Amino acid sequence: MAYSKVLILGGFTAASGGITGGAYLSSSKGKAPEASETISPVSTKGKETVKAPKEKKCFIYITDEAASRTPSITRILSRHENVKEFLETKKTSDPVFVTDVETACLGKAKGKFVDAAEGINVYVYEKNTNAGKKWIYSERLQKDWMRMESINKDAVTQ
Repeated sequence: MAYSKVLILGGFTAASGGITGGAYLSSSKGKAPEASETISPVSTKGKETVKAPKEKKCFIYITDEAASRTPSITRILSRHENVKEFLETKKTSDPVFVTDVETACLGKAKGKFVDAAEGINVYVYEKNTNAGKKWIYSERLQKDWMRMESINKDAVTQ
């Protein structure tokens, strides 16, 4: 049985060699066919460009003071599209708050922001303390408050 496989393989080899040799000899000038005749054409179109995902814009939402350990708000007081401008006045008074908000706006740490259709939403509030007012960023506050019907959003939807 192994001999029959060798004979068949040898037959195929001889046949393909004969066809190649015949093509070589039968050409009008006795030359082998040119590469352009035997090689299928390759597409000359450029590679498709893959666009990097567009960076989402970050929005800061100021809420009323979150009550209790499970943050619950009732109103969104304002929305800020210019994050740098919003944080500029807070850099000297509360650098930790600024760093937390900037990190959340990068949109890379799950749970530190809300990934909404229009962009990255970060919710903060200003708390009255014995020492005065203090800006608060909390991961627990990062819920999609804009989608909740019970929240008063009049200040940002007009």
